[in-house]
Amino acid sequence: MGIRIITFGDEHLDDAARLSHSLYETQRKLVPALPEKYQGHDLLVPRLRELSTRNGGVAALQNGRLVGFILAQVLPSFRGHRTAYSPEWANAAAPDQQRDIHGEMYAQASARWMAAGCVTHLLTTFANERPVLDAYFWFGFGLVATDALRGLTPVPPGATSVEIRLAEQADAGDVKQMAGELQMYLTQPPILLHQDDGPNYEDVLSQIRSGRSPTWLAYQNGQAVALLGLGPANPSACNVIHDDGTVSVYRAFVREEARGSGIGTALLASAIDWARSNGLARCAVDFEPQNVRGRRFWLRHFDAICQTVLRHIRA
Repeated sequence: MGIRIITFGDEHLDDAARLSHSLYETQRKLVPALPEKYQGHDLLVPRLRELSTRNGGVAALQNGRLVGFILAQVLPSFRGHRTAYSPEWANAAAPDQQRDIHGEMYAQASARWMAAGCVTHLLTTFANERPVLDAYFWFGFGLVATDALRGLTPVPPGATSVEIRLAEQADAGDVKQMAGELQMYLTQPPILLHQDDGPNYEDVLSQIRSGRSPTWLAYQNGQAVALLGLGPANPSACNVIHDDGTVSVYRAFVREEARGSGIGTALLASAIDWARSNGLARCAVDFEPQNVRGRRFWLRHFDAICQTVLRHIRA
């Protein structure tokens, strides 16, 4: 293969930006709803320079040509541990050799990350890059998050036997109750996601009053059985969904007795209609792959954009 791994330097910035940009263009051909702004070479270079200056990185060369690179930021505490994180725009490899190049690069990068005290390694890649995911699975990484996106074409309305309405101040108690049940659901097997306490009543009421995070409730026989809320993109979601034209699903839950009846689809249809009428361009969602019911629903209506893998090395 003839791959040489060296320290990433300023002389690699332009080629690295072009390589990352080309991979994004490939993903955008698969999912045209992705924002155009991340295609820009000028947007990537300063970001890559900042990571390189702050934390260093590795570059892969073949016959003197850059064919891959990995840069990472240091998160002081991710799930309680010092973590090296490489976002989707901060790592790339030539498409015809992705698995081998990433394997060679991580072998070098991991030593640097451990020397910096980072015992958790986190990396996001584009969902269509299966050889990249395969390379990291062989190093013991596991899938921890998926980011997905869709345009705002109408969603078939789903269930018709429920009342769907936009939450108002009088509904704050129902929103709080449903949000608390969602928090509890995410802590249970097989998801087992640590969750902080659910939102308090005053926070929910403030969100409803602001109008910036609309939430829809579904009612059966006068009782709330499901909710779906929209808002700004999750700060921890992949960078390429962050855009003024993007709204994100930040909360969604259907009670067990109401699942399988199309209520989730009905809620999503109302949310997508709202987003379109408010001049937005796309809707995003990030979810835990361990949420079997959830991932089936989201991947039915959204296209996977990025996937994040994690490896924790026992200190």
